[in-house]
Amino acid sequence: MLLTKQNAKQLRNTFAFRFASVSRFVSRKFSAKPARAYGFTLIELIVVIGIIIILFTIMIIAIDPIFQLEVARDRQRETHINAIYGALGDYRAREGDFPPCVSTSQEDVEECEEYIVPEFLSELPQDPDEECSYFVKKGPAGRIGLKAECAEAEDKITTGDWIEP
Repeated sequence: MLLTKQNAKQLRNTFAFRFASVSRFVSRKFSAKPARAYGFTLIELIVVIGIIIILFTIMIIAIDPIFQLEVARDRQRETHINAIYGALGDYRAREGDFPPCVSTSQEDVEECEEYIVPEFLSELPQDPDEECSYFVKKGPAGRIGLKAECAEAEDKITTGDWIEP
């Protein structure tokens, strides 16, 4: 296409028209008063926040963190008495009988510490609640049982042949 006077004039008009259209668009888009406001109203925000709070509350109630913590402490107690039970069994396997701290009456496991620590356990497990203890006693058949004193989520935590008096 040859550039003639008429073609140049058409080209200039087209450029000017396009430039004018862009400038009008920009001036409308960035003016101080937009034609339509965008965003959320205060009522919409309050409703959404209220729904989120309700859902969060339902979730907390469903999870029940206090009960979950009680169950976790009970599992820890169960692990502890199983470790002590295993250590007393290892002592019996090596020595031929249980240590003198194990009798037919209920004894605190701390009485057995000198016999099973450090050879069978690196340290004697302590109850998660510092005020509670683990107990051991020998049953009528000569087998031992252990009990965690402070079960929280369960009625009792025992291992071996624990028989309640």
